[in-house]
Amino acid sequence: MRSLKPEWGLTGLAARSVLGVLMPQLCVACDRVIASSRQWLCMSCAEEFAGAAGPRRRTIALADGHCLEVRYALDYTSKVAKVIAAMKYGDKPGITSLLTPYLRRAAGAWLREDPVLVPVPMHPAKKRERGYNQSEALSSLLSESCGLALTRALVKTRDTTAQAVLEKEARPRNVAGSFALRRCPVERGSGRRVILVDDVVTTGSTLRASAMAMRGTFRGEISACVVASSV
Repeated sequence: MRSLKPEWGLTGLAARSVLGVLMPQLCVACDRVIASSRQWLCMSCAEEFAGAAGPRRRTIALADGHCLEVRYALDYTSKVAKVIAAMKYGDKPGITSLLTPYLRRAAGAWLREDPVLVPVPMHPAKKRERGYNQSEALSSLLSESCGLALTRALVKTRDTTAQAVLEKEARPRNVAGSFALRRCPVERGSGRRVILVDDVVTTGSTLRASAMAMRGTFRGEISACVVASSV
C-alpha cells in the first residue's frame, strides 16, 4: 500500500513550498483555499461534517433471507461524495486519516466488543493501478487507533467494472460471486463479531456480495461499518 506519510528530502520540501505558493491547498469538499497542506477541509466544511456525523444505521437484505446491519456516520451529500472521490480517484490516500474518526463514530458500541475488522477487498489488478485500497487503509487506521484485530481473509477474485459508473440495476450482477473467503476470520465458536469495512454504501450490492461470500463458510455475527451512506 502506498505510504500515507511520504518522506520529503530538502529538494522535495523546497519544491513543495514553491508548489504551495503557485498551487495553494484547497478544501477537498468545497475548493476554498486553506492555510495548511496538512489539512483537508476548510473550517466551515470541518464544522459542517462534524455537526452532521451520526451514528446511523441501515439494513441490507441478503439472498439467504438474513439481513446485514450497516452503521455509518455521514449522509452521502455532494460534499461528502467529493471528499470520498478525491480519496479513491484523486491519488489522495491521506484523506483516510480524515475519515477514520467517522468510522469510529459510526461503529460506536461495536468497538467495545473486540470485533475483527475485514476490509472490503479490491482486485489485485485494480489495486496495482490505483496504488492502494482505501478500505484497507481505513481498516488499518481504525485497527491501530482502537487496538482491534484486522484480517484480509476476504479476497476479490474477479476484476469488475467500477460500481460508480454503472446504473443501479446493473450493480448486483456486476459484483455477484466476485468475492471469496480464503480463511475463517475468527476462531470457530469464539462468538466474535466480524465487521466489514468500506468507504461508502449506495445500493448495498458490494457489501451484500461480500457478506454472502463470508456466510458460505462463516456462521458468526457479520456486520458492516462505512463512512457514508446514500440512504
